[in-house]
Amino acid sequence: MTPDILAVLSGKRSYVVAQGDCLEVLRGLPDKSVVVVTDVPYCLGKDIANDNLPWEEYLPWLDARLAEGCRVGKRMFSFFSATKMIRFVRESTCPPQYPINWHKPMILTARGMNHTPFVAHHEPILYWGPMSIKEAGKRGYDSFAFNPLRPSQRRAEGIEHPVGKPLELMLAVMKYWTDPDDIVLDPFCGEGTTLLAALMLGRRAIGVDIDPRWAEKARLTIETWMAGGTLRGSLDGQGRLFGGAA
Repeated sequence: MTPDILAVLSGKRSYVVAQGDCLEVLRGLPDKSVVVVTDVPYCLGKDIANDNLPWEEYLPWLDARLAEGCRVGKRMFSFFSATKMIRFVRESTCPPQYPINWHKPMILTARGMNHTPFVAHHEPILYWGPMSIKEAGKRGYDSFAFNPLRPSQRRAEGIEHPVGKPLELMLAVMKYWTDPDDIVLDPFCGEGTTLLAALMLGRRAIGVDIDPRWAEKARLTIETWMAGGTLRGSLDGQGRLFGGAA
């Protein structure tokens, strides 16, 4: 465990972004010490490390990291591909307890399923943890309604990561899935939106990315916010699907 990560765990620092294989970082963390909120590679061939692996290599690679995430996480959440979810749940050695729904109310693109302009209006968020479905529903582990970022929004906000998520969405899930004294760990942190949302709500945060460009971008994202820079626009009326506004 690096001194910077130890400083976050002990409360001496609010965040750290580490560059490297998250498996090594996870192995150095104590049991049930963090809440894991992440967006794993989906095996869809995007420009992300390990997203181009054959399924036979991808699944054991991911399972090893999820198993460690379950060990260190009091709760663990990860976005996942709707097209790959059923196969993953059937074949994984570390299957989730259940999915949470990210509903995308207004999603139209030039390309979609069966050559139509429509694409899936949802994306699963997988949950590993001790809560039953009934208990989790009371907590707010149910469904969220936010549109994904349009290309023009991504350009305006300087987002370069292929699967960047809206900050408004991450603020909402952070509010409902974490407590004020939690440490949030994102082992595939990308540009750092999850870490930023955690810090904005007063949580501590640990981010890891194997790609140096994303680890550096995550640090810059947080430093820009801490310096008072503008990283987002208004909420535009989007909120949680159930249980009130985000």
